This record gives sequence, C-alpha cells and structure tokens, in this order.
Amino acid sequence: MSSAKQYNLQPALIFDETVSGDVETDPTEILNKDNITYQVVWDGTLAAIISVLISSDYNKNTGEGWWDPLPLNPVPTIATGQDSWTIDLNQLGSKWCKLQIAASGGSADVQVTITGKAI
Repeated sequence: MSSAKQYNLQPALIFDETVSGDVETDPTEILNKDNITYQVVWDGTLAAIISVLISSDYNKNTGEGWWDPLPLNPVPTIATGQDSWTIDLNQLGSKWCKLQIAASGGSADVQVTITGKAI
C-alpha cells in the first residue's frame, strides 16, 4: 500500500501595490508542485498585459538566471475598472515562476495571490 503525500503552497499575497508601469512579482519556488494558481485582482484605470515567467536556472542567492514567458491563451489583460484574473498552471517542469505586468497606461491598485499543491 502506497501512501500519497500532498505538498501545499499555502495561499500567499505576494504583491500589493499601486501600478502605473511595468512590474514583476518576486520569484516563487515551485519545484515538485503540480498545480500553481495566480489570482490577480485590480481596481483602477490600468491597461496592461499579464505574463507568467518561468526559470530553471534562477539563482536566489545571486538573482541571476534566464526567464521565459509561458504561452497563455487567452492572454490575460488588465482593463479599466475592478476585476480579476485567475491563471491556473499545471505540471510545470521549471523550478521558479513569477508574474509580470506590462503596463501601457493608467494606474491601478493590484494584488497578486499565489497558491499551489502537489499530490
């Protein structure tokens, strides 16, 4: 009889700022996590594109490493008003991920929460 273990990344607010330009969240280690979810909530006039970046060689001690965008369809965008996006990621092979917001105008209060699990 096998005993399956579940490893959780507890929900964490990783970003809570007023955004008017390009920003990124800090990297989150996701090694051995099957399912990662970002929830992005905003209120304001910001126009922006949301990207998820992943890295297998990021070094948290030096801050060095290559980051590549995941293809997301549809591409998550932020538009004027109060709204949210939930981005579900499944079975990523990379060790690190972070969220990038590329703004093209306006400003908004933005909160990003991440959670995950592995079974």
